Amino acid sequence: MIDVSIIVPIFNKERFLKDCLDSLINQTYKNIEIICINDGSTDHSLDILRDYADKDDRLIIISKENKGAGNARNTGIKIATGRYLQFLDADDFFELDMLEDMVKQADEKKADIVICNALEYNEETKIEEAHRWLNVQDLKLDVFSYHDVENIFNITTSSVWNKLYKKELIIDNEIWYQEIPSNNDTAFSVITLLLAKRITYVDKFYIHYRYYNDTFRISSSREKYMQCSVMAYKKIIKVMKEKRMYGEVQDLLNQQMYNSANYELAFCDDEAAGKAFLRQMCRLMSGTRRIKLRYRYEGYSSLRYFYLFGKIPFLTSIILEKRKIFYLFNCIPLSVKRGYKG
Repeated sequence: MIDVSIIVPIFNKERFLKDCLDSLINQTYKNIEIICINDGSTDHSLDILRDYADKDDRLIIISKENKGAGNARNTGIKIATGRYLQFLDADDFFELDMLEDMVKQADEKKADIVICNALEYNEETKIEEAHRWLNVQDLKLDVFSYHDVENIFNITTSSVWNKLYKKELIIDNEIWYQEIPSNNDTAFSVITLLLAKRITYVDKFYIHYRYYNDTFRISSSREKYMQCSVMAYKKIIKVMKEKRMYGEVQDLLNQQMYNSANYELAFCDDEAAGKAFLRQMCRLMSGTRRIKLRYRYEGYSSLRYFYLFGKIPFLTSIILEKRKIFYLFNCIPLSVKRGYKG
């Protein structure tokens, strides 16, 4: 039986694909299958895959029309035979002992999810920096669930590529990626972290997360896809209600939606789109009240909102300068006076 099914969606990644594949076929842990989903690439990605598959029969190629990373990952899940699943990106590369150490930890701890850390690799400068995709400095438990920690999303991000998943967790709970243009992995990651009964980690930097010009172009186009974040959290809330868990996790989800809104608005220059997105996200946040203040100061027109999540107040400022909109979505404890009405 295969131990790990590695699922890699690929769309026009010829520039980096060899680095990715070399670091996978040379893993010290050998009982793996590498499922490469060629998602309608128009460059030489498919040729590279075929060359590698000729040399290593653990590499499986599925070639299909372009439907996005969510669809590609779902395709991989359906044919995966491993006990564990790992979802990796074709432009990243990996330490050769990554799978050996993570599978060992998963088996020893009988874990549903194993998390590792990553380094951010700048393709232009070739410099790597440590960004904490795993924060366990103050964590005293080596196995935990969301019940055991104050906020599971402070320990790890909602990225899927730094996690090894027990396949049973995914299949038994029918967890699939959303097939949407952006944020296709948000619901998958959040739901699995909330459903997993045993989460553990290996605090080592196994993944080299590459960023480059295309990465920034993708980020700058996020404004078109802000609705995908709304769709992701609608699905998360729906699943949590179906599992009768929503009452337990709604405060966590409120904070996570707040952080997501902060991130999405950072890329938004359209006032109307930003306001509409913010309204939709706040409607999803349980127990939210809004207090709106308007003022002008030295030529700046400003809309200022107090958002109250339960007993926790936050300040959102939307500052307009000419036609450029700047969002300052700051988490600041406030003393809210009586008499304000949301």
